[in-house]
Amino acid sequence: MTEPEQAAAAWYAELRRGSSITWSEHLATELADRVGDGPPVRVDAAHLELVRRLAARVGGRQDFAELADRIIATPAFGRGRVEIPLLVPGSAPATGSPAMLPERVPAGELLRVAVPVLATLLGDDRVDPQALRRGRRRRAPRVVVHGNPGIAQPVRAALAAAGVREGGRGATHIVLVPPLEAAVFSLWTARVQGGVAVRWRRLWERLPLSELPFGIDPAGLIDDLAGRVKGDRIHLVVADSPAAATARAGELLEVDLTVPTPFTWAEVDLARRLNQFNAARLGPAQRAERAETLFDLLRVQGHGASGTPAAPAELLSWAASAATGVRDRLAERVQAGGYAVHGDLEEVGSLVGAAVGAGLRTGPAATLYVAVEAIARILQDGHR
Repeated sequence: MTEPEQAAAAWYAELRRGSSITWSEHLATELADRVGDGPPVRVDAAHLELVRRLAARVGGRQDFAELADRIIATPAFGRGRVEIPLLVPGSAPATGSPAMLPERVPAGELLRVAVPVLATLLGDDRVDPQALRRGRRRRAPRVVVHGNPGIAQPVRAALAAAGVREGGRGATHIVLVPPLEAAVFSLWTARVQGGVAVRWRRLWERLPLSELPFGIDPAGLIDDLAGRVKGDRIHLVVADSPAAATARAGELLEVDLTVPTPFTWAEVDLARRLNQFNAARLGPAQRAERAETLFDLLRVQGHGASGTPAAPAELLSWAASAATGVRDRLAERVQAGGYAVHGDLEEVGSLVGAAVGAGLRTGPAATLYVAVEAIARILQDGHR
């Protein structure tokens, strides 16, 4: 082996034992320490850096070496560089792809390795979906919830767990009314949970410019209900997330509901990437099942601040106009039908805009953090 290969082998041997020392720190050690006698290893900065980041999380586990070897053997997925050589300061430039310090490898390149690793862990019986869903109960409620699945389904699940019956005579009809960006985010979440790999930006681009779907423009839902449900049984609930919608529904029905932990943009993006990776390997139903297992795993973790992501910058002008239109149409229906409104309809016409909510993280670095945490959780729980 060349000296860089020997140094990489020695570094990898340290990582396999649970060390989280960086490549730069490793190179700063004495020559005898960093040459070592470890076996040859794939000298790829992205693979080795992912091993290091996971070592910082779960490196103390006895089976961490097994995970490290799995990562090293996993080909990167999607578009990007085939291999990123380790940068050794002072050495002659290598031919081919430019070398790079592992700690400076872009998060997007690390995700190309992390997502396939996560996919294999979710698919080899390490995670028990039933254990993640333990405690859920299905009972028939006395309410009908309307809205796109991404925001409506968590509310229905919370009501069912509380024993509220669905449907029947005299049922209360709750129409969930999120602001436009929150509505699109919940729609994106639902589609990703169903196994779809659509990007956040692409979903916005696909929205019809003339007539928004019911789940995003609830005026259509109200028009559909008005002809068959008495007005005093229709309630509009303004909420910018499934958690807020669940809390307001509980107040309306005077029942104690367990408010779901809201998903973050990064969590949904990770599930999207998982769907993209599984697209050529699994059928639609299996992709949806695998995505739901990942969401169940993420649901019990929580990854910091959540909030509504902003519409893509180039679509903000159209989004502002569309949001105002949704609000105005709702106001017309409320005035004509006298429906009860829980929350402020003015919120429906507002946008997060170019600045996202405080603490909300988007982009590959945020998604990579969630991927590392998800892999670590699978190992920590000892699922086999």
